[in-house]
Amino acid sequence: MTSITMPAGMTTVPNYMFGGCSSLTTVNLNDVTTVGNFAFTSCTLISSVSAPNVVTVNQDAFYRNYALVSIELPSVVTVKSDAFRECSHLETVDLGSHITTLGQDCFHDIQTMQAIYIRNGAAIVSLATRFTNYPAHPKPLIYVPQALLDSYKGNAAWSQYKDYFRGLSIPVTMSPITSMQYGDGSTPYYSIAGAINALCENGGTLTLLEDNPGELTFYGAQDGVFDMNGHSVNRVFWMQNTSGSITIRNGTFTQTSDCFDGKTGFNDGYGGTVILENMTVNGTLWTDSHPFVIRSGDYKQINNMKKDDVTSVGSGTVTIEGGRFKTFYNKSQSGWSYGDYYISGGKFAFNPTTATNVTIVSGYHVETNPDSDSSTYPYRVVAN
Repeated sequence: MTSITMPAGMTTVPNYMFGGCSSLTTVNLNDVTTVGNFAFTSCTLISSVSAPNVVTVNQDAFYRNYALVSIELPSVVTVKSDAFRECSHLETVDLGSHITTLGQDCFHDIQTMQAIYIRNGAAIVSLATRFTNYPAHPKPLIYVPQALLDSYKGNAAWSQYKDYFRGLSIPVTMSPITSMQYGDGSTPYYSIAGAINALCENGGTLTLLEDNPGELTFYGAQDGVFDMNGHSVNRVFWMQNTSGSITIRNGTFTQTSDCFDGKTGFNDGYGGTVILENMTVNGTLWTDSHPFVIRSGDYKQINNMKKDDVTSVGSGTVTIEGGRFKTFYNKSQSGWSYGDYYISGGKFAFNPTTATNVTIVSGYHVETNPDSDSSTYPYRVVAN
């Protein structure tokens, strides 16, 4: 027997029921709410466990499940002592938002553990002395709700792990024009429905789970990342970081006019660098002479210009390290001045040396593009 699905309506796996089933690889617990003592002990090949309704994991329930790499327990309330002891390849555990109690050494003798997610935002989870045999093994990062982060760090039972806690924002569905805060090294995931106001703190990463028809606004003074995760947003409208960098990556800005509306957005004291990686920008990227670094992606048009009556705290440079570009739109017009381009990579639909305020970085040169996209981008910049 290599797989088992519990019958509908079965709520308990009795003690020792599958102990020693060394050929079992896949377990679907279905309606089960209680996993008994040693229920799956020494099932050394189990690599997949579906446990959507499990409330209680009893002592040594998954002892020596060597092939188990990750497990999600969205309904669990109690994990008792030694429940996952010697699951020697276990890396990540998601304990959901209902967990209240962790028994002693429930993750004992696991050197591979990287992250544990505790999403219960109502109260600190009760811990019986320790959950792993610290300090013998490396400690995993422990993600807890941001609002409880300081409480966990100051709790007597959890204090031994205080340097390994990270803030975790509870997943929510955002309504239009909703503000949110993310950071402290965590990676919160959001399903976003409307315009987004994001306050970045301490190197946070905001990851998009679905396409968004609205606009994106960044605030803050520290580094942050917006990982679009292959999805799209209409445009970035307003960026107000005073110093730190914002990296925007892996997505598409769909609006075909002003995707980065620098004319009204970047002139509010934004001084931090905008870094673009693997982006598709279907409209005009207005920099308002604030610093940009472009590393990869496809860009319709860049307008590196500054309105003369705006005090810019940025460097006024666009640094291009890679990507593909249709045009630079440094059109002469009253009341505006040009920013500078520094190029050390990328492919272009035009010879970049003919554009205004362009410098090819020392050690690089422009040449004919020999690649399959040369009909659209006949020029490229490469190292000498």
